[in-house]
Amino acid sequence: MTAIGAPMDAPGGGGRSTMTAIGAPMDAAGGVGRSTMTAIGAPMDAAGGGGRSTMTAIGAPMDAAGGVGRSTMTAIGAPMDAAGGGGRSTMTAIGAPMDAAGDVGRSTMTAVGIPMDAAGGTGRSTMTAIGAPAGGGGRSTMTAVGTPMDAGGGVGRSTMTAVGTPMDAGVVYCGKFFKRDHN
Repeated sequence: MTAIGAPMDAPGGGGRSTMTAIGAPMDAAGGVGRSTMTAIGAPMDAAGGGGRSTMTAIGAPMDAAGGVGRSTMTAIGAPMDAAGGGGRSTMTAIGAPMDAAGDVGRSTMTAVGIPMDAAGGTGRSTMTAIGAPAGGGGRSTMTAVGTPMDAGGGVGRSTMTAVGTPMDAGVVYCGKFFKRDHN
């Protein structure tokens, strides 16, 4: 796959894939291990199946636990703390309260005054960033800088878009960890 002259290599079933968008390298693990994604020059590191993931958006570091423990995310310089495996977490970004369930139930997050609803492990995950709305049911739809990004909640395929460049990659648990779906 190629987006704006950037090579995107995705294996059909497993292994690793290397994607590039707007000259930013994005490395995603096919099934397990770690993936390193970059959007708008900001490095984003997400664990494929477990462990920890470190994501960065607009130069703001975001650290999220892949499956257990705690995760610390930052958006536009605003710290956000979310429990990785259990309990609930209360996150705040630019003074906006964000409540996210660590493992089950629903979470409501807000960034820059935009409501973001994400289920920790089940249900719906609706995230919004920089005023870009997103929604999903069974699936998770993510939006960054006004660009819609659709990520599969656990099955099927996920279609992500960064700065108008379509990218197709399997993802599980948006906000916790990302994993390519093999279907």
